[in-house]
Amino acid sequence: PPDGPEQGLFVCLPAESMELSRFGGDDQGPAMAPGPLLAGVAYAVAGGDGSGLAGVSEDFLFAVISGGRRMASWGTWLELSAMRELAARHPAAGAAPAGDGRVQVSEFVPDEVSLDLRMSWRGAADRIAYACDLAGRLPVTFAAMGAGLIDPVHAKIIYEQTGILSAADAGRADPVLAAAAQVKT
Repeated sequence: PPDGPEQGLFVCLPAESMELSRFGGDDQGPAMAPGPLLAGVAYAVAGGDGSGLAGVSEDFLFAVISGGRRMASWGTWLELSAMRELAARHPAAGAAPAGDGRVQVSEFVPDEVSLDLRMSWRGAADRIAYACDLAGRLPVTFAAMGAGLIDPVHAKIIYEQTGILSAADAGRADPVLAAAAQVKT
């Protein structure tokens, strides 16, 4: 009713969580990290069908877009982390450790992944290799993607451009490129 109490969004936050005004972030401080709080606020604002977006300001729409990208980065990180863990649990028969953070994986793991994700065997094998190489050779870039600080596209560019480097050189380039990806297109 128009004369009733004002409606609003009420969220219970742990003491160490950032305030809701940090949802989108700005020059005054960091944006809310990807996770259940960000997802909950975004869902409360947008609604299950996106109809809530019609009622927010354009500035807040940009905050929602940014929040969605941070969550997408975390989602990609989660998928790749799980693939790397699966690969680590099923090493290639007789494979010696690569020594550069890469995982030698059983040829049967892509079979399982391709079936579960409805993708080709080659696509699954490539995705698993990417997960293992990115996390192993470029851990700072991988962590930045998981924190929602860089987009999966940035991580892929860094991965591709450092593919020719030795493990030592990739290790030196990793923090520099991960930091640059947070502020550059």
